[in-house]
Amino acid sequence: MKIKKYKLSELINGRDELNNKNKKIYNFFLPLFLIIIFFLFIYIYFFEIELNIKGIGVIESNSNISIVKNIIPGKVSSNYMKDGLYVKKGQVLFELDNHLHVLKYENMIKELDENKKFLNYILLSSIDINSLILNYKLELEQLKFKIEINKIEREKIEKEIENSEEIYSIGGISKKEVLNLKKEYLKIILNEKKLFTEIAEFKFLKQKEVSNKIKKLELELEKMKNIIDNNKIFASIDGELELEKYINVGDYIGSENLGKIIPKDNRYKVKLYINSEDINKIKIGNHVKYFLKDEKGVEYDLIGKIEYISNTPVNMNNNIYYYLYSTIENEKSFKLGLNVEFSILYDKKSIFNYILELIKK
Repeated sequence: MKIKKYKLSELINGRDELNNKNKKIYNFFLPLFLIIIFFLFIYIYFFEIELNIKGIGVIESNSNISIVKNIIPGKVSSNYMKDGLYVKKGQVLFELDNHLHVLKYENMIKELDENKKFLNYILLSSIDINSLILNYKLELEQLKFKIEINKIEREKIEKEIENSEEIYSIGGISKKEVLNLKKEYLKIILNEKKLFTEIAEFKFLKQKEVSNKIKKLELELEKMKNIIDNNKIFASIDGELELEKYINVGDYIGSENLGKIIPKDNRYKVKLYINSEDINKIKIGNHVKYFLKDEKGVEYDLIGKIEYISNTPVNMNNNIYYYLYSTIENEKSFKLGLNVEFSILYDKKSIFNYILELIKK
């Protein structure tokens, strides 16, 4: 390998040329670097960044929506509900099969009428006759028959006592026999009083029994009427149906919510949950940005403002949150319960001040 040899003067000249090049580069980049630093400082000092709190919110109605609820469990006989259908107040939404309830209601009315006639007979001895009254009369007649038998025995022994005293006066019977007859008479008198008491008690107890029966029937009739009235569900307001559960004719449904009726001029609000560490940063009037997708997957960027901040903390998943309500642009019809991402602008600071605060922390 052949090594090239340089003269000392060539090496010195090369070094000088290299130093001159480095000096030119230095002279070029130093002012440029200083200019960049200067503008960067101006940018950091004067340019502001937005401080935001982010989270998930839920779209709710800001109008008086109506809940479509089935009250009485039953089998669906007619269904007129469709998701998105516009309904008028008083319009029938669906019906339940109620023919058994109606039949029972009619039988209860008949039973109530019979018991009222029965009570009227007990109190006023009316001329109305039905099976209840006939049974009552039969029981009452049996008690009265016992009294009649007791009366015959009483009259019989009264005569025996009267005769025994005459016979005793001439020495025909002993005094003991006369006393025994009087004891028997007293026994019959007491039994007669007992029978009259039994009749009075029988009437009183029957009156009380029938009165209680009437009250019970009236309560049951009221409940049955409520069941029949609620077998047909009507729209309580004008609006658009938003179904939560779909039903068909023949389905058995319980007491449950089936959907909502949303007013045509419905306004929306968003319920936001904020961590307890951030709640003091937010004020009423702060701007909110929303990012959401509708049921068709279309993305929306909307805005709103904070209009309510709760004072009551809520425990969710072992974390403390506060809920807020904010407005939202009504550019379209939203599905209630739809989740939205939000960003709340709570302050603006220069980058310089922001960095200083981070350093202090």
